[in-house]
Amino acid sequence: MRSALTTALAVLARSTPRASALLPSIRFSSSASTTTPAPAAVARPYVIGLTAGNQFPVYPSTKAAGSSKFTVVKKIEGNKKAFAQDLAREAGFPAEDVKLNPVTGHVQIKGFHVDKVKQWLSTTMGKSAAAA
Repeated sequence: MRSALTTALAVLARSTPRASALLPSIRFSSSASTTTPAPAAVARPYVIGLTAGNQFPVYPSTKAAGSSKFTVVKKIEGNKKAFAQDLAREAGFPAEDVKLNPVTGHVQIKGFHVDKVKQWLSTTMGKSAAAA
């Protein structure tokens, strides 16, 4: 059996308006933004996935005890051939130095160009992964 105090508190709680009814509601319009929108990236037929550390998957590599040096771009999804052509044309590499490995799907660039490729990817893809 309920005590008189418990019953009085229950009645009081039901008759008291909620805090949301007493306080004004604050709403923000998403259309009235004061920030400058980022420049729209060009739609491309490929996407470069990021590594677990939120970096672009661009790595230096060597073969034959360092006599053969090249840069490898991994995690290319979509049209890999178009990526290789765009990279050669827009980043300023000779077309014969940029090759697509048909087995792994990685793009290889003759020479060590990790920083240049990462810079090009960050401007091209519209995302800025932290510079390594």
